Order: sequence, then structure tokens, then C-alpha cells
Amino acid sequence: YILQQFDLYFEQENAIQRSSHIHDTRVHCCLYFIAPTGHSLKALDIESMRNISQHAVIIPVVAKADILTLDERVAFKQRIREDLEHAGIPLFPFTRDDDEREDTVLNEKIRALAPFAVVGANGVQNVDGKPTRGRLTKFGFVEVENPVHCDFSALRDMLVRTHMQDLREVAMYAKYEEFRRAK
Repeated sequence: YILQQFDLYFEQENAIQRSSHIHDTRVHCCLYFIAPTGHSLKALDIESMRNISQHAVIIPVVAKADILTLDERVAFKQRIREDLEHAGIPLFPFTRDDDEREDTVLNEKIRALAPFAVVGANGVQNVDGKPTRGRLTKFGFVEVENPVHCDFSALRDMLVRTHMQDLREVAMYAKYEEFRRAK
């Protein structure tokens, strides 16, 4: 799919009579959901992420993270980071020499959270008088927005608030340009 979008954009870009505005459907990032096994990445996950990372930014996400205890979640995330490093799959945001100190600190915090552990919500409950999205389990209420319960807020903030333009630039200038050179 990613390569199809690159091809589509490439064709529009190189058309003899092209429109003044090319509709951009290129993929900026891929949220790669990982099963919460508590062990390490499967060979298929590593190979898939390696292939996808050639064409799009990979953001690893541990799905259904509420089935892991807090200690298991920390250990699992560390093993995944080690597996990704060993496989040569970079974690976004990438390290750049020209980053300002403030950006470097933010990027290090984000990389420390990766892979992002998220939980799904199936409803809204009142928590301390405020409607809160989450899921009621036999052990209590798992809040999607609570950083103790999951990393959803940090993931959302990175994707939408702090790094959206960076993701677009990597997609446009790094990944797409590699594709163009190969064409």
C-alpha cells in the first residue's frame, strides 16, 4: 500500500499536465501493533518492521497492554527496544545533530516511552466527577488518558501535537526521495 501511494504521487508529479495541487496520500507513519506476549518480538514482526521502515516511519505500539503488570510492561518494552536496536530498526523521533536542546530532551522522553503501551476503551465512566474514556474490568477501571495505565496520551501528543510535521517531512523528504531515486 505504501509503495502504491508513492507510485500514485510519482505519476501525478511527473504528469505532462499536472494539477496545481497534487493530492498527497503518502503514508507518514505506520503504527505497528505488537501482541502483549511478555516475551520478545517474533521474527515475523522484526522482518515486517524492517521492510516497512524502508518506506515509512515505524511507531511500535503494544496493544492490550493492560494484560501485563506494570513490571511486565516495563520489561517487555525494554526487550522490544533491544530487539529493534539489534535489528537496526530506528525508533522515531530520530536523533539529529541540529536539534535544539529542548527538542533533544523531548525526543529522548518519547523514545524512552517507545514502544507505546496502549489499552482500548469501550465506554465512558465518571471518575472524580469527570467523564473518562476507558474500560471497566473486574479489577477496576482502566483509563485511556491516565499515563499510569497506558501511553495513549503521549502517543497522541507525539502524532498530533509535537511531531506531526516531522513525520510528514521524513515521509516526504527521506522516504519518498529514496523511492524516487530508485525509480
